[in-house]
Amino acid sequence: MPSALRSYLPELGLGAFITVNLIALLTTEVGQTVPFHVIWISLTIVYGYRTWRLRWTVVALLAVCALTSVELFAAVDTEGLDPAELTEVPLMAALFIANMVHGSRREAALGEVRTYAREQERLRTNERDFLRDASHLLRTPITIARGYTELIQTQPGADALREETDVILRELDSMTRISSRLLLLRATRLEELLDCQPLDLADLLESARLRWQPAARRTWHVHSEPCPIVGDASLLESALDALVENALRHTADEDVIRLRCSRHGDEVVIDVVDEGEGIDPARLPRLFDRTWNPQAAGERSGTGLGLAIVKAIVVAHGGDVRATNLRGGGAEFTVRLPVDAAGACSGAARA
Repeated sequence: MPSALRSYLPELGLGAFITVNLIALLTTEVGQTVPFHVIWISLTIVYGYRTWRLRWTVVALLAVCALTSVELFAAVDTEGLDPAELTEVPLMAALFIANMVHGSRREAALGEVRTYAREQERLRTNERDFLRDASHLLRTPITIARGYTELIQTQPGADALREETDVILRELDSMTRISSRLLLLRATRLEELLDCQPLDLADLLESARLRWQPAARRTWHVHSEPCPIVGDASLLESALDALVENALRHTADEDVIRLRCSRHGDEVVIDVVDEGEGIDPARLPRLFDRTWNPQAAGERSGTGLGLAIVKAIVVAHGGDVRATNLRGGGAEFTVRLPVDAAGACSGAARA
């Protein structure tokens, strides 16, 4: 059977079914209205699945109205059918039109959904392309600027510019971190990048304190029991750095920052707590959304990528991250990770 004809099999089957019922309507002496109602029901069912174009729907409706009307008139003359049964034709047509209106509205709604889905996919593709291109384009000028800055530091008399060149290098390091974060966000399946090994999160917390303590005058408290897990140490370190950096941005000199880690059954819990300004309650539902624009919200600083990176890394490990405000002021970020992320780290070494 030709493929063009095969695509019309439901309509051909409907036509054959209606023909059989029309014959039954004429030849049956009792219950003549049963084939009549079956014809309209079959028409409505097929339309519900096919939703023809308006022109063909009108043609089908008029054809069924005409055929069933003729058959009922014939039954009134030959079989003594009650003439009141003729009112069934406009009633069935009205019901079918109501179904047609609802079907059209459903198709319009589905069309809008499909259009929205295509637009969202286009935006996601553009976003991934932008993140990829921006991350790569940043690296070359950063590398060149760093090379020239380090060259200046080796020149005679460069000690007088030591403070200024150190500032430049620190800012270049910041741009390098941003570029790395862009690359992480570009990954559509971050779990595919995991290099999982046995590690102790207590060591990561202490390492984070040692890295960040010289950078800011804060009061640091690290409380940790052994928290061995299987995970990607580099990525988890990046997530912890992003949480600490966020705490630093929202605290002042001498404010307390607490880093805690504890084990609860088959998961470990990391808490990063600060005594800063807290989180705007309106922000909490989308705090980890990478489309959030901190500058538009009037935040002090930041790219808006850090917390999105945290969520991406934690979710890739099969965990969860949440943020809450503390009653006395400040904020608490809680990361829950499975001790052995078997699903995410299927190819990694086990403890």
